[in-house]
Amino acid sequence: MTVKSQCHPGTTWRLATMVAAIYARARLSLQRRRALAELDALSDHHLQDIGIDRPRIPELVKREFAWNGLLDSGWPRSRRPRQR
Repeated sequence: MTVKSQCHPGTTWRLATMVAAIYARARLSLQRRRALAELDALSDHHLQDIGIDRPRIPELVKREFAWNGLLDSGWPRSRRPRQR
């Protein structure tokens, strides 16, 4: 017995793209939290050696992720042309 899907053919593609984007954002969030925790675990002496002030850690981590193009990238656009 064959079951036909009643949804639009592009729906599956968009759903897969959205799930992938959600997964990527969750992974990115985890990486940011790990980086923050790692830097926060360092002593003030070690932070001074690498030139970081403790209050600036969140700002520096955010800037580093943004510099590498990992932050605030938004939802990926579908590669399929929009049908009218």
